[in-house]
Amino acid sequence: MLSQADTAVRSARQVANPPKPSFTLGFMIGQDSIWLPKALDILRDQLPHIHVVISTQNSPQLAVAVTQGLVDLAFLRQEDGGSELQYIRPIEEPLEVYLPKDHPLTKRSAIGIREIVNERFLNITGSALGPSGRPPGAAISH
Repeated sequence: MLSQADTAVRSARQVANPPKPSFTLGFMIGQDSIWLPKALDILRDQLPHIHVVISTQNSPQLAVAVTQGLVDLAFLRQEDGGSELQYIRPIEEPLEVYLPKDHPLTKRSAIGIREIVNERFLNITGSALGPSGRPPGAAISH
């Protein structure tokens, strides 16, 4: 009888205070401070009774997490092999080029992508792989 009474009390508490539905929002490492405040403002206004879970990962891992249903929405770069995902571009992101002071291109205010084709690229993420198992497009090295 005690077990049944305990179960009845738990059931009554769940009916009185149902758990909040959750929404998992993904951000690339280092980008959460840029997007998180505005995203939380929107979610608070539009979905006030939602429990928000934040996931911060590399872009390829976020793509996999969204595909597997572990993350509901993510701010990430378009990854190869992510054909099940729908990408919406909220902003255009500039490509920054860092060159030695004496490099001939430093005298220019803008550089076209074709002008850096034969330059050496640094791969900051190193071990990040896209959903296809290959390095993501931004991790080009020459």
